[in-house]
Amino acid sequence: MVKTTNIIAAIVIISANLFFLPLSIKAIITGGGSWGLGLIALPLTLLTNLFLLPAILMFCKNGKEN
Repeated sequence: MVKTTNIIAAIVIISANLFFLPLSIKAIITGGGSWGLGLIALPLTLLTNLFLLPAILMFCKNGKEN
């Protein structure tokens, strides 16, 4: 049960990052847009991107033990 929940959570996190990762990269490259409003959302998108590492590790051999 816990393994299944972990795998589902990892899939949701990875799929969410398919949306948030390009936004973060675009905000960094463009400097937040013309008024810099993209920089306000940057901490939230970077926080979401940090969850990508444990989600990927979940599919590795060592991650399945947790």
